[in-house]
Amino acid sequence: MTTRKPVTIPAIPADEAFANRIVSDRDAAVVEETRLREELLTRESYYDREMTRLIAERDAEVNSLGLQIVQQGRIIGAADRALEHLALPKVQEEPAPPVAMAAE
Repeated sequence: MTTRKPVTIPAIPADEAFANRIVSDRDAAVVEETRLREELLTRESYYDREMTRLIAERDAEVNSLGLQIVQQGRIIGAADRALEHLALPKVQEEPAPPVAMAAE
């Protein structure tokens, strides 16, 4: 029969030390996850504000350009109408007599 050597118990059992390490890592992960979630909310809010600002800026520029295009169209239309009224009456040309084909 073999005899076993007596086992000495460490000051902190290995299982308890390992569990403490796991709890410590978990707590650090919870803190990091909380920080990342707050950063995500901050960035989403920032980008939402920027998108709202850019959409408003784009809408203002598009509307401005649209109004300028309409204004230029009105100027062109008014100029065309003015030119029509200023144009001299066209002299109707008498149709040219038909050209007879020479017999060959």
